[in-house]
Amino acid sequence: ETIFLSVGGEIVIMFFVELLANQEVKNSLQQLTQNGVSVVIKTTDSIVTVSKIAEVFEIPPEQIRVLPYSMHEQYNAFTHYVPTGSGAVSCGGTFTGFSKAVISAKKLMKNIGLGCWTMIIGAILGAVCASAAAWTGNTQLLCPSLILGWNVAWLIIAITVESVRRY
Repeated sequence: ETIFLSVGGEIVIMFFVELLANQEVKNSLQQLTQNGVSVVIKTTDSIVTVSKIAEVFEIPPEQIRVLPYSMHEQYNAFTHYVPTGSGAVSCGGTFTGFSKAVISAKKLMKNIGLGCWTMIIGAILGAVCASAAAWTGNTQLLCPSLILGWNVAWLIIAITVESVRRY
């Protein structure tokens, strides 16, 4: 990249700049984008563009956003420090650590959703079976031990489904 510095409309100096990716950051950005996380870059450097970032870090340009200067104030308002709140992430202070925490959080949310759906399916099937038993007059199937057994069985299924995924 060539950068020109001009004073009073006259070019006074020319810089030749090469943008190189730190391999660790490159790997982290690739993992983030593979897990559906977009990259938002806040900068005023004219050489930092979506296409340049996509080329240097080898990530899809659709997952990169370079914030224009007009949005920096709004970005700062949304990302300023808040002394209390939920959603804290703990990492070693490196970009790689932070990216791994974000990826783990996304995977954990998918896992939680899968567990919730498993329990919902078990509850719906239980309600359908209980309704069918009541409708056909087989009320002996609605005894507490069978209901408890049904709930424990679906709990075991949910725990098994959730324990299959590892991070």
